[in-house]
Amino acid sequence: MAAPKRRTYFLRLFLTGFCILFSPAIFLLLLAYIFLSRIAVLPYTVYHFSANYGIRASDKPVVQKYLDRFEEMNPRLARKLSDVFRSEKWYAQYNGIPPTLKYWPHESKTEYAWFIVSASVTDYTFSVMAGLFLVLEERGFPRRLLWEFLKTQVETRSPRSVSDDEKREFRRVMAKMCTGMVSILIVPWKKEEWVRRSTKDSEGREMVGEKGFSLPESTPVGVQIVPLREGDGMEWLLCGKGLIVPMDWPAYRKAHAMTRFGLWGKVKKDMDLEDGKLAEVWQYMDLRVA
Repeated sequence: MAAPKRRTYFLRLFLTGFCILFSPAIFLLLLAYIFLSRIAVLPYTVYHFSANYGIRASDKPVVQKYLDRFEEMNPRLARKLSDVFRSEKWYAQYNGIPPTLKYWPHESKTEYAWFIVSASVTDYTFSVMAGLFLVLEERGFPRRLLWEFLKTQVETRSPRSVSDDEKREFRRVMAKMCTGMVSILIVPWKKEEWVRRSTKDSEGREMVGEKGFSLPESTPVGVQIVPLREGDGMEWLLCGKGLIVPMDWPAYRKAHAMTRFGLWGKVKKDMDLEDGKLAEVWQYMDLRVA
């Protein structure tokens, strides 16, 4: 699956130089940020290079083989993903490509052009299942959880078994990719009050995940109810036409974020389940909160 071309220009360099010349304070703040967020943690991140900077070319083949086997096992899901990736709507969220692409198998080709300013055009290509997993990671699902799910599905359910050497190689790459990650935490000023509609007990304590969420009493014929809690596995992903019901706020935030990707529909009121357009998606995310 090919991603749209991404264009970068030396205009950023010009603006950076302008700020440096006319605002020393901005330059000092920028220098302090670079030091704290990059240089100070450089020895640690270089030691765990793959987990922090991206999957190495030599590690891609075995991971891609597991992704291909997973695609063979789930042809209906693969067809839905192909339809979604043909639309450029989701690419607009990332200005071309999602940041988690570098952690999953992909190919890239960059061409440079010179005309007054320097410009580069990069083509990114990845399989539909690599696209699915990088989107799930970008939406907040832990990387180790995704790799464990992929490993378990392929090694226990695939009709075509992988060799012992391939299993050992996959585990070696998985250990590299899921170890020693460093994240720069940015705390938003705005609180997420828009989803804070939980109930309280007799002592005024919030009962989020206990009384604030509940399973729907009924669904249309053919729609299966699947509860989702923080810390659950990824097996719910394979339930086509399922109604995914978050049962706590972390799961709710992930479900809400996933509805921005065309594979999942959004249910915010009862009549949404009767909308014929929901048949176009793989699953429905129930965003109704009691």
